Amino acid sequence: MHAELLDSALKMACASNSGSASQSDFRRALSTAYYAAFHFIVCQCADLLANDPSGTDLGRAWSQIYRTVQHADIRTACNFAADDTYGFPEDIKTFAVLFPTLKRMRESADYEPRHGIIHEQYVLEKIGETEEAIRGFADVDRKHRQAFAVMVAYGGRKRNG
Repeated sequence: MHAELLDSALKMACASNSGSASQSDFRRALSTAYYAAFHFIVCQCADLLANDPSGTDLGRAWSQIYRTVQHADIRTACNFAADDTYGFPEDIKTFAVLFPTLKRMRESADYEPRHGIIHEQYVLEKIGETEEAIRGFADVDRKHRQAFAVMVAYGGRKRNG
């Protein structure tokens, strides 16, 4: 789903080539880029936590994970993963730093319609950054992606003691 969302975001942003893109198109493109990142991580969590050893998803368990991951859980896990003390690879840290930025960008695009003019180049840059961060995250060794998925599943909570 995330690839289709990125394609949709790009189509909205590039509509300006035909002269028909509006501020609304740019705002929807930014919002859609965020949702591409969100659905990518949710799918990663479900794939990494609810597949049997052969890689077959476990049906209801996969769906349960996919449906219960919260935006705040991802944001919290990103805050931890961006911290060098957790030892995540750079590509996961890059995603972890970008995700909260994308969320703020989406909220501004969706809920602050009079908050400045959004330019096509900015939108295209953010879509590109999102695509690159997703690709980098996906290329990281499974053990690191799975560790991140566990942080998301547990809401990024760390245990004291």
